[in-house]
Amino acid sequence: MFVLDKSTSVQLENEALEMLKELQAQAKKNGAKVKVGVVIFNKEAHKSDFMDLETQYDAIAAAIRENISSGTNLSAGILAGKKMLDEDTQVAAGRKSLVLLSDGIT
Repeated sequence: MFVLDKSTSVQLENEALEMLKELQAQAKKNGAKVKVGVVIFNKEAHKSDFMDLETQYDAIAAAIRENISSGTNLSAGILAGKKMLDEDTQVAAGRKSLVLLSDGIT
């Protein structure tokens, strides 16, 4: 789960995309099946569906690049990401991760 503060610089967006590339390479190398969800937030959270990293990489990257602005509600982003992870009952809790990218300024 990528949770990305869209009030931050393009630098953090690029870092998220680089992490996504690295995750894709590791998944391919290990033969792992990886689902990725994206939550972007400003004053409210906007979430994607879970997508297959192998077959939907471009859609995941597009969700990370989506442009929204105005405000920073860190709590909304984290809560939306956690809710998505909790609702995915097909994956054990210990195999889920949430990556938060933010400048920390509220």
